Amino acid sequence: MAEEFGLEQVQAMLAEAKVQAVGVGDGTLFGEPVLAFAQLQTAENEGFRHAWARPDGRIVAWANEKRLGPGPGVDDASLRELVDHQKTDVAAVTDRDGATLLEAKHLKHWKSRVTVTDAHGREVGTIRQKSVTFKPSWELSVGDRSYGRVRADGSRALGLDIADASGAVYGRMTKVGSPQYLARHYHAGMAAGLPPATAAMLNRFVIQFFRRPDHLQLAPLIPLAVDLSMAGNSPSKLR
Repeated sequence: MAEEFGLEQVQAMLAEAKVQAVGVGDGTLFGEPVLAFAQLQTAENEGFRHAWARPDGRIVAWANEKRLGPGPGVDDASLRELVDHQKTDVAAVTDRDGATLLEAKHLKHWKSRVTVTDAHGREVGTIRQKSVTFKPSWELSVGDRSYGRVRADGSRALGLDIADASGAVYGRMTKVGSPQYLARHYHAGMAAGLPPATAAMLNRFVIQFFRRPDHLQLAPLIPLAVDLSMAGNSPSKLR
């Protein structure tokens, strides 16, 4: 099941988030001040797919997520290796034409850590979950250097401030999607034969940067990191 994502959907997301985009950026994932991020439903054997779009509906990047876990023919040694490394998701981030930009490796234990590498496998930085309960938060860092935090307004992470290392807020991320919208797509997913957990996973965010982020590669991946982190927590967190 492939889901359409274009101008109409992006405009509805911006309206719900009450974000008015003034102009557009350079058309890349790393040069847009406002981005709409959507998790899209696919057939179960296609894994998960995410999209970033700018306000005019143009897709600037995709993320193809694969969940690493036991499947047919997985032996005990392979399963132990997965558990030892606690690697639960890998998402390849590409531009609109399919060229690899980054890879995000999500390791889930009590708190999530997303390690971002470039197209050559060199580490770019991490987005690490610092707080799980009450008001979830994440830290952007490269080695020992912090590039600030993402802090949720409440436990359901419906609104999040993006602050630099000094604590100054330079961006805002808002979860969108009315209950009616989510219910409609849940039933559509179930009708298409998706398992309930997959059909229910519809996280959509609008992210707005008030100024140029201090780390251009990590900042646009905040919605993907939050999506991966919260998907492993209680379903009530984001839904």
